[in-house]
Amino acid sequence: MRDWRSFCNASRLQLCLQRSLDAPYQLFLSDVVSLAPPISSAHVSNVRHAPIHVYGGPHETPRVEPDLLGGKMKLAIGALALLLVATAAQATTTFTLGNVPSNDTNILLNSGMTGTTVTGTANGVTGFTMVFTSTQTLMEPSSGQARVSANPEGTPLTNLTISLANGATFGDLIINPFIGGLCASCTGGASTITVTSRAANGTLEPASIFTGLNVGNGSNFLTIVDSAGESIVSVQISVPGGINDLRQPRISGPFANAVPEPATLGLFAMGLTGLAGALRKRVFAR
Repeated sequence: MRDWRSFCNASRLQLCLQRSLDAPYQLFLSDVVSLAPPISSAHVSNVRHAPIHVYGGPHETPRVEPDLLGGKMKLAIGALALLLVATAAQATTTFTLGNVPSNDTNILLNSGMTGTTVTGTANGVTGFTMVFTSTQTLMEPSSGQARVSANPEGTPLTNLTISLANGATFGDLIINPFIGGLCASCTGGASTITVTSRAANGTLEPASIFTGLNVGNGSNFLTIVDSAGESIVSVQISVPGGINDLRQPRISGPFANAVPEPATLGLFAMGLTGLAGALRKRVFAR
């Protein structure tokens, strides 16, 4: 059995060499603290962060050879680059001030439910549950218009997230952050609407953020639509000045249950396979 510790000391390599009985010692330049003679920095100055293989027995002078990019490594890098591209596309989300319905259906919200999470159902749509969550305690007033407010009603509601249960998605949403009624201290003002969308292949996309809704007294309708095969996963509403409630929410399809991300998972697996093949141990050079 080779004395790995003696080899490291003899070679004056201040690093941890990978153990193997029949493979070369493999290391990365990023792991090297110092390289002293007989291995000079000139041998590795142009290799940068490529893998390096150290050949030689415990009592021999090691030699360093860079593992330059071969076919497998190029394949792996290409796959990972495609993975980054697939997950970095911006969602096609449109924000329109006002109430612009398109086959939308009302969300039924008159159950009297309370809690940090309350739910509703889309009128005429089966199999999907609308979920409203907040850091505040919410309530669905059992009378009047369909709405979600802070509990007790009249407390400024500053944040609310709307989604479908179990990761399902939808095509568009109409919201109406309302100021008035019982909330004398609600001031509205600047708002941030954050939409998370999913591409047609199941990939989650970077959030779309809208700050163009200035919430004033009365109704403040905003229509949010995803297109180009994309669908909405969730909508976050932040109004630091507070609103009385979110009322008259409406939703439309296409509705879809959560799906895996085959494109992303496939590229990721291909990248890992390529890297594993490129970095496998080589036969020890005598």
